[in-house]
Amino acid sequence: MLCAKIVYDEEQIEEFLGKKTEKEYKEKIWDEIKEINKKLPDFKHIKKIEITKEEFVKTTTHKIKRYMVH
Repeated sequence: MLCAKIVYDEEQIEEFLGKKTEKEYKEKIWDEIKEINKKLPDFKHIKKIEITKEEFVKTTTHKIKRYMVH
């Protein structure tokens, strides 16, 4: 299953979508992903998303430590 973890900047998302709850942000993002999924083959569809304000844990070379992402 293809999943996406989205890290957002609270100030930027408020500028773009206005002041809303995290659930409302997730619903808006999911609507955009549905449009993207329409253009992709079924096996590339994003099935699940998780949004967070917390940055990913990164190495000293700024690569995401993928084994630490859950």
